[in-house]
Amino acid sequence: MSEVAELATRFKLSDPKPARCAACFASADPELRFVDFDCMIDRGTFTDPGGANAVLDSIDELHLCEPCVRAAAEIIGYKPELHRKQLREIRALDAEAKRWREYAEKLERTLERRPAPRQAPIR
Repeated sequence: MSEVAELATRFKLSDPKPARCAACFASADPELRFVDFDCMIDRGTFTDPGGANAVLDSIDELHLCEPCVRAAAEIIGYKPELHRKQLREIRALDAEAKRWREYAEKLERTLERRPAPRQAPIR
């Protein structure tokens, strides 16, 4: 599998949901979806606003809410249908390349086991 395809398969919907988005700090509500980027970060902590400096929450993993992911995708010009098609093509090409590598290895093993050619008798 290519590095791009492998990286993309690591991302998933967050389960369980984080307490907050690592980008906008939005709190999780039942309808808000988050994407787990399978990445550790040190985004800091939320402390008690009353001044007691008690740590209420920390953000150590990269989970972004759906609106933040959509906003980032728009910035880079992401086109979901096009990129989904391209990812399918990458995966298909990876699979085809693997089949050709296996075929080449099989041919090499066959040639290694091949008996030495015999000389035809001269008349």
